[in-house]
Amino acid sequence: MPEANVPGYANAVTQGPRRGLRWTQLRESTRDAHAQAEASLAPLAQPDSLARYAALLCVLWGFQAPLERLLAHQELPSAVDWPARQRLGALAADLIDLGVTCTALPETAGLPALAGPGAVWGTLYVTEGATLGGRVLRRHIQARLGPVPARFLDGHGDRTQPMWRDLGRLADLYVTSQQGRQLARQTAIQAFAAFSTWAASGKI
Repeated sequence: MPEANVPGYANAVTQGPRRGLRWTQLRESTRDAHAQAEASLAPLAQPDSLARYAALLCVLWGFQAPLERLLAHQELPSAVDWPARQRLGALAADLIDLGVTCTALPETAGLPALAGPGAVWGTLYVTEGATLGGRVLRRHIQARLGPVPARFLDGHGDRTQPMWRDLGRLADLYVTSQQGRQLARQTAIQAFAAFSTWAASGKI
């Protein structure tokens, strides 16, 4: 998710609740890639109309849809509670409310291959971390535009921070080898890079 000078966004993402050692390490080692991803979406991150807000959600759909499908095919630990973490339905509902047909939207290519548990956790770091900044962005956009469909940006609602903390603790349990840590880092960087390329492509 973009920072785009939205007050409180950076603090929510980088200084948020305790996230576990692995999350802290990933935050530090992917900082530059994360910053580039934020910058790539900045032009759309402060919409001044419903049409521009819809454009922002279209860009997010183009990344979220294929990535969430990739994760859905992984054998995640039951403790992750993947069904509760899926957010594509919420994004589809927001777009429908804005008059956008999701099936016609383009999607990004070049996502990282999830070739091992470390890669899966690196991807989860990217997708779940976005829920924190998304809630800050939602408040900012609704302050500008008034009530808008924002189920997706609301993350997991009041459970967003607890679910982020829980996932960080689980990462400490499941990503224990040096190879797994390296793969998590590489995959998170690749995911951020894929988002940067997609958001800057203008394919909406």
